[in-house]
Amino acid sequence: MLSAIGDANICCCGYTEVTDAGQFIRAVNNNFDKTSDSIIYGNVIESINFIPNAWGKIYRREIFSKLHYPEGMLFEDFAIAYKVFYQEKVKFVDEPLYYYRIRKGSIMRDFNENIIEHKFIILNNIKNFLEKNNSLALYQDSYKNGYLFHGIFVTSCIIINQKSAGGLKHIDKLRLMADGKIFRASNIIKSNSLDSKVKLYLLLLKISPRLALLLKLTQNKIGKKNGEN
Repeated sequence: MLSAIGDANICCCGYTEVTDAGQFIRAVNNNFDKTSDSIIYGNVIESINFIPNAWGKIYRREIFSKLHYPEGMLFEDFAIAYKVFYQEKVKFVDEPLYYYRIRKGSIMRDFNENIIEHKFIILNNIKNFLEKNNSLALYQDSYKNGYLFHGIFVTSCIIINQKSAGGLKHIDKLRLMADGKIFRASNIIKSNSLDSKVKLYLLLLKISPRLALLLKLTQNKIGKKNGEN
């Protein structure tokens, strides 16, 4: 990564997921078009094919001279990535150089009452940042995709994966808090960044949270039988 960064300010690599015992799970890279700075930043806003985590990257020290991670905020990497990468030159090494251990007890597997509120605070902050920098029109579709994926899909998956009572109640809360202008069938269907399984789940969630919950639980059971994480 040090060799690859050149005159850029950030260099990103992929990662390999492993279990606590060190067993291979999967390799993940930043799989998207990197032909222009605007396309790269659009993928940062979405953080679907781009890996938003702080790890797996090297940065010029001066980037963080005025930026600080928000204290007490869940999803702190997602909460600052849009600022870190704004108007920065970025290089990529599309190899899984970083090893990420999947452990029990992470916020992606355990539910926290603040997850829903914090996720929508972050998304609102992203929108305000883009508006302040006169960039919302350029990245409107990217913002919508990120909102649908992180704000609704990922958050609802965390709720479902908590394996405790009250899942349906929290999903209903999520639906009520979501921006109806973004969480709509037309935006879900026309998205080029969401895969078919995510689209199906989101569309079902709009129609019936209970059916969406059953679909995700069924998918989880099938995944476990097939040895998937």
